[in-house]
Amino acid sequence: MKNTLILLAGPPGTGKSYFGHMLMEAVPCIKLVSPDDIREKLFDRVGFDNLAEKARLTDQAWDEYYAELALVMQEGGHVMSDYPFSYKQKSKLQTLTECYGYRIITIRLKASLELLFQRQRERDLDISRHRGHIFSHYHKNDPEPDRSTADDLDSFEVFRARCMDRNYTGFEMGDLLEIDVTNFQTADYPKALKQVKELLNA
Repeated sequence: MKNTLILLAGPPGTGKSYFGHMLMEAVPCIKLVSPDDIREKLFDRVGFDNLAEKARLTDQAWDEYYAELALVMQEGGHVMSDYPFSYKQKSKLQTLTECYGYRIITIRLKASLELLFQRQRERDLDISRHRGHIFSHYHKNDPEPDRSTADDLDSFEVFRARCMDRNYTGFEMGDLLEIDVTNFQTADYPKALKQVKELLNA
């Protein structure tokens, strides 16, 4: 069984974290290193007062993500990350996997951008979503604001342009599996889980 980096990819709103939890239940030895988790913890630790500070923290979060991923790879075993991966992360991930002798499985989740935008907007406005994602000012101990006043939400045009420019729907490294998540209730997760297990055991 070769050490494997599993990348859960696809645009926002595809349910990558949801499937990731299913996969970790099916294969408990998988370790999760999540870029968004690291970013949210950094937001909580430091906070920001404007979009420029938020962008700097995001850059720092990526540095911390790659460092943590390297540490986990040094220890060995399967590791998974969930994010709308794109060309921006590809070369660094390639370097790390080559350095530590990892192979890659990409699991790409897909649906129409119109549907995904609607899902993403609903998720952003949900109280369980970390509000640092949707505001230009955030400190952990601030009172919870009215989320309808969020000032760092994308329009559909911006969402679509980012998805197309970064080619979220075309990201691929290593072996590729795809899941159509147009309907979460009928998405063929069992088939995908079976395929992942087969690849991990190959």
